[in-house]
Amino acid sequence: MLVSKNSNLFWSMSGYHFHDLYEMNLVLTGRVNFFVADKTYQAEAGSLLLLGPADLHKSSSVPGQLYERYVMYFTPESISSLSTSNTNLMDCFDNRPPNFSHCLQIEASALPGLVRLFERAIRLQDSCEYGADVQKTLVLAEILLCVNELSRSSAVHTPISSGPAMSKVMPVLAYIQENLSEDLSLTTLAKVSFMSKHYLTTVFKEATGFTPNEYVIHRRIMKARELLKKGQMSVQLVGEASGFHNNSHFIRTFTKLVGTSPKQYSLRQQTGHIQSGTSATRKAEKV
Repeated sequence: MLVSKNSNLFWSMSGYHFHDLYEMNLVLTGRVNFFVADKTYQAEAGSLLLLGPADLHKSSSVPGQLYERYVMYFTPESISSLSTSNTNLMDCFDNRPPNFSHCLQIEASALPGLVRLFERAIRLQDSCEYGADVQKTLVLAEILLCVNELSRSSAVHTPISSGPAMSKVMPVLAYIQENLSEDLSLTTLAKVSFMSKHYLTTVFKEATGFTPNEYVIHRRIMKARELLKKGQMSVQLVGEASGFHNNSHFIRTFTKLVGTSPKQYSLRQQTGHIQSGTSATRKAEKV
């Protein structure tokens, strides 16, 4: 569990990122836009973002407004023994309905209790006192119990429209996700979307912040990461199944985006040593 309370007057991530940890981001002050895959949320005080390993995301605050938030990263393994057949502590992450929202709006009356739990987690984080490790697990479980209850009663943020650009590229995003191991060159994407290559690149960048090729690469690396977690395929076969037909290129790209080589990543997953996050995450959210 990694938790911190951060404050920034100007905050903007340079690009999208992803990580192996689950993330809870509780906004205390300011207004911030969260871009999660193909959805955009306008968050404010009391907004709680729930992000999983498959959520490609970035955030940007309104300039001139103090953006304060609690940020917590954790692995489900740390609290798995406390879940029961009746109470799944990861329910708010694992059982998302079709039209789910990544963003909850916590009622003012419930916010102080959640803040107290985050503060307690911060106090325990670096403690080496007897029982502190058990208390860390218990406070995480308390937070997840609270969040799961709130997810059933709190208002959800409806993703705001990103304008006509997003509506135009939505079919392209779906096509990419369904055909990651196939040819996804700009020529192919322009053909299936009935757009010129220049226009597709322009509208895709406006809607997502990526060029089509950058988005394809990120999605392929995320697929490779999932395959490597299973430990059933060689690095080369994982690369090919993810759409990389040059093993050296796959290894270089994976290492750049994830922060470790595919082989080391797979070994860490099999031995239970989960990496704390990508290099992009560590640069983006300094604690």
